[in-house]
Amino acid sequence: MNRGGVGPWLALAAGLWAPWARAQPAQPAQPAASEAQVLEVARALFREGVEAFQRQDWATARERFGRALALRPSPLVRFNLALANHNAGLYVDAIAGYREFLREATDAANTQRREAAQEELRELEGRLAHLTVEAQGDTARAFVLDGHALPLELLGTAIPVDPGSHTVQVEGAGGDLQRAEGTVFERDRLAVRVVLSPRPARDPLETQGAQSRPQAFGRVGIARASRTGRWVDDVLRDDPTPRLWEQHRWTFAAQLGLGTGSGLLGVSARYFPQPWFGLELAGGALGTQGPGLLLAGHLRFAFAPPSRTALGLFVGPSVTATSLDLVCMSSADECPGGMRVKPTVVGAWLNVGAAGEWRFAARWSLRAVLGARMLLNAADFRAAAESAYRCEDNGQTGTFTLDPCALRAGGASGSGGARLQPFLGLDLGFSL
Repeated sequence: MNRGGVGPWLALAAGLWAPWARAQPAQPAQPAASEAQVLEVARALFREGVEAFQRQDWATARERFGRALALRPSPLVRFNLALANHNAGLYVDAIAGYREFLREATDAANTQRREAAQEELRELEGRLAHLTVEAQGDTARAFVLDGHALPLELLGTAIPVDPGSHTVQVEGAGGDLQRAEGTVFERDRLAVRVVLSPRPARDPLETQGAQSRPQAFGRVGIARASRTGRWVDDVLRDDPTPRLWEQHRWTFAAQLGLGTGSGLLGVSARYFPQPWFGLELAGGALGTQGPGLLLAGHLRFAFAPPSRTALGLFVGPSVTATSLDLVCMSSADECPGGMRVKPTVVGAWLNVGAAGEWRFAARWSLRAVLGARMLLNAADFRAAAESAYRCEDNGQTGTFTLDPCALRAGGASGSGGARLQPFLGLDLGFSL
């Protein structure tokens, strides 16, 4: 579901006018004045929340939906509050809201929203960060996370948290108070170890000093949620380059190559499910061996920040359709004027090479490839140059780098008959 697109707006607009009567048991024909006032205020707050949502003002939308929900509980309001929390980067609250909505909205009118909530839940549960706080040195008597007191039983367990900055505070039985601060990102799983001194704090300034100099955990950076609800802070992270490779998995590129499997001019699509591994499908024309199609697997290694460069290796098969220009060898009666024939031979190749990629913008990149390819079906080219055709100087056009006559004669020597050929390519890519 696209939270920043049309889908949420339809869900919101559908509830602007009279969701309240459907959400509540039937009311008396003449409700008390106070109850009517509460209902009208709740409706007004809901409308203000919709307007804030449409402006992508998530903080205001959350506040208005929350107040409306407190005045007049409704599955529709809860659904929109969960959407606002989701876009604001408050994943824990959003997950709780979606789950509560699924428990409440069991009627057929909410079928579409139930499907959307289930889809959002699956996505969010995979994007949560987790903190495991471990207290050592003394028995803990108080545990506070981001200003909220938590049960001591949560110490040593993975606690789901929103991506962003967090503060951990643990107090020991002896009075020692330790604090840790840090930033976590999506899918991070961090362990925070807090060492408590068993001796009581004799001077209150010692405790204050411990609080003013907290331990650090996680990665340094400013974490923020984007207006689309996605986690983006590439510029501010301490490891921007790996995050660039992680976020944009699809790359579509226009290619210019010499001797590449996809031809002189071509296009390619690359998909990297992991930053270090990907697949590429490329096709093109105007190549020295005719139009071609390439499928390759890639291994990619990104340099340490602040570099935006990555190097890689790739290997894969390709096929080309080559029209061979040959001279008929039969008699003059059968071949008047030395008739020329152009049989088409499909070439199968194995491509191996190296790639260097420079991500000069968040979505744009330049890539250069260098490698070699080996012909796997030389017998098909030799068959095209059998006795039906004359292998002489006037039977070679020089148009193609692969000469079937040279392959017929022995194959591995001479530029015209070489089965192993180098290639070079350059492409400009846009990532999604």
